[in-house]
Amino acid sequence: MAISTVLPVTGGGIAAAGAATPSAVHTVDVGGIVAGAVQSPDGSKLYVTADGKLKTVDLATYTVTAQVALANSNSDYRQTVISPDGTRVYAVSGQVMNVVDTTSNTLVAQVPLPAQNQPANWPGGRTHTVLISADGATVYVAQDGYTGYGVPPVPPPGAFAETPGRVLAFATAQNAFVGQVAFNGAYLHTIALRPGTRDLYAASASGLMHLDASTPTPTVVGRVTGLSTAVSTEAFSPDGTKLYVQDSQHGNQVTPVNPATDAAQTPVTLALGIATLSVGPDGTQLRGLHYDSSTGSATVASFDATTGANLPALAVPSTLRATFDATFSPDDSTVYAIGTMPSSYDCAVQIIQR
Repeated sequence: MAISTVLPVTGGGIAAAGAATPSAVHTVDVGGIVAGAVQSPDGSKLYVTADGKLKTVDLATYTVTAQVALANSNSDYRQTVISPDGTRVYAVSGQVMNVVDTTSNTLVAQVPLPAQNQPANWPGGRTHTVLISADGATVYVAQDGYTGYGVPPVPPPGAFAETPGRVLAFATAQNAFVGQVAFNGAYLHTIALRPGTRDLYAASASGLMHLDASTPTPTVVGRVTGLSTAVSTEAFSPDGTKLYVQDSQHGNQVTPVNPATDAAQTPVTLALGIATLSVGPDGTQLRGLHYDSSTGSATVASFDATTGANLPALAVPSTLRATFDATFSPDDSTVYAIGTMPSSYDCAVQIIQR
């Protein structure tokens, strides 16, 4: 589950009126800032990165039952993925890939990300999306380049104070990084893996790039044509026939892309601005979190993937101070909303059953 910045809410201030009430809600206090969560394949557990630890939430008792310390406890974690068999969790913290055995709740490996050859004192390249292939053999990490604007050694006039963003490939059998591909520009916002293939799409300063990840070192196939703005979020339909990309400036603008031709199609304007764009299990719905900062209220909004028309929304209970992310169980029966507790600055996972 990616933790995303809530995009500007546009669309004429329309409210998600008449949102459905959940059948059950359970709130689990998980401590400090949460920046990654993933459900186990059997649906029995939720793994959450918070307070520099991987925490196991039992979805039968709604309690934290185990904790594993991760590297760089003060860093912001940029996503967590789980192997298809549920035995390994991969979480990037700072410049380290953590590998956790979920059967014994132990840390089995901490692997530094390959160096980016930046000058001393330059801040580290931030990691973003983390994905795992369907066979569990490879984990892909999107990472910004290092930037050194205003940080010694200052480059000469006209020189770029940055190194390229990149996609890294991590082989799970060897617990090692085995390849990478770099892009023009330091910023790499997100990556998406086409279901049933090894085709990756990376939203970089170079545009939305199509990569062939069938070999250890991904290679650039081409660029998606017809996109007029930068991309902030992307999500595939379950059958892999459509890639939906979200405008980085407007949370209600989504453009379908045909991956067979790598051509953008007619944009769809949603009735509400959303964050954490995803596609429903049958491929006909787009959904995401709509947060109204003026009222502090949140809804899980849904839209027709073809027309952008409103579909029935789900109310997020107002038991959190603020809600800033949401993701869905594979069967779409449960929403995991993340926000802050009303009586403290702790974060919580709100488990919302439809």
